[in-house]
Amino acid sequence: MLDGAMRLPLPPWPALPAAQQATLPVPLRYEDLAQDGRLLVSTLGPLYGAVAWRELLQKSPVAETAQGQGLVPILTRLVLDGGAGPFSPARPLDVTAGYQLAHSCDAQDQVARIHLQIWAEARGRSGHAYDLLASPGPELLAGRVYAEHVFTRLFAPATERKVLRLDLPGFPPVPPERIDPATADQLLALPEGAEPLGDDHLDPSPVLFSLGHTDSNQHVNSLVYPRLFEESVLRKLHTSGEGHQLLVRYADCMYRKPFFAGEAARVRLRAFRLGAERGAVGVFLPESEGPQGRPSVIVRMLLAP
Repeated sequence: MLDGAMRLPLPPWPALPAAQQATLPVPLRYEDLAQDGRLLVSTLGPLYGAVAWRELLQKSPVAETAQGQGLVPILTRLVLDGGAGPFSPARPLDVTAGYQLAHSCDAQDQVARIHLQIWAEARGRSGHAYDLLASPGPELLAGRVYAEHVFTRLFAPATERKVLRLDLPGFPPVPPERIDPATADQLLALPEGAEPLGDDHLDPSPVLFSLGHTDSNQHVNSLVYPRLFEESVLRKLHTSGEGHQLLVRYADCMYRKPFFAGEAARVRLRAFRLGAERGAVGVFLPESEGPQGRPSVIVRMLLAP
């Protein structure tokens, strides 16, 4: 896991009832692992989704009842934190996930949003792709995930979309747990001890979103942004003489507004050096709004050798 200076504080994994957590083995593909056997952080999305969404939430009263009431949990923040390795694609990882409902408040200390929080971690026995007959090594932490959602009435008129109370069996109307969501300024601040690699950089290559970047939610998939941001960061590091044989080990993404197929974006970032690691903070800007437009997605990322 990475230096604490890079990671923003996250709500700790709480003590959850058995019905709100689950552990399942999830198989790996060759393309889920880097050449040195470390798990790609982008793979953590499908891994936690297989347990948190398809196994846990789809079998809970939250999903069924919320859908019947027109409530949709919209992803607002996703943290992918890579661990150690190596792992073998021949052996599954054990993925544990849990969820909790919570609320946040406005400046007047009134309920402002109802949230769905998800935590997950993946563990497995170490191994190598071509040592299929070898005994597995010790158990290692492959990575962790934190996902934060806001409930909304997605298909209601704009004035009726905000959700301030829930009507879900087994849950209070306002979940007692309170959270203080991270802000854009927090994600865009350079971590303590970081050495900037120049000024803000507007990537000259536009991001062109196609149907291949989308999913069945009818917009660009949330895991597309860290991969595209990584490419912009590597281009910047290469032109700065910092090298590019690096692997993303941490990505913290804040989602404000989705992009759609046919739209274009520009990436503005600030790269930095943090010990042996390299990283960047930055934003995806709608090309139609120009370089001073309001960010749609904000990313904080660290890459390690």
